[in-house]
Amino acid sequence: MLSSPTIPSPDAKTDLLLHLLAHRAHQTRFEMDKFVTEFAIMKAFRWMGPHKIRSALQDLETRRLVTRQTQYVVGYNEPKVLYLLTPAGRLFSKRVIAGDGKHETH
Repeated sequence: MLSSPTIPSPDAKTDLLLHLLAHRAHQTRFEMDKFVTEFAIMKAFRWMGPHKIRSALQDLETRRLVTRQTQYVVGYNEPKVLYLLTPAGRLFSKRVIAGDGKHETH
């Protein structure tokens, strides 16, 4: 359901939510997976451009679908900015996968 780097999705927010859902299983209490860091998200969705990515993340944070934290990440010596799904964000992402979310962020 994630779009390829050559074909942009019409909804950046949905793509970001699905990316965070896909990497949710690799999180532990003290260290997070590097794919949820701001840097890795920017790299994974570089075809969108940094402004669109930051804008989408900010909107998702405002809607309380994601939360921004600074935490240690596997492979780094210092804490990094990362984004995590909230319970509402997880539910919404799962609904999109099931086809109930209609690819819109309420």
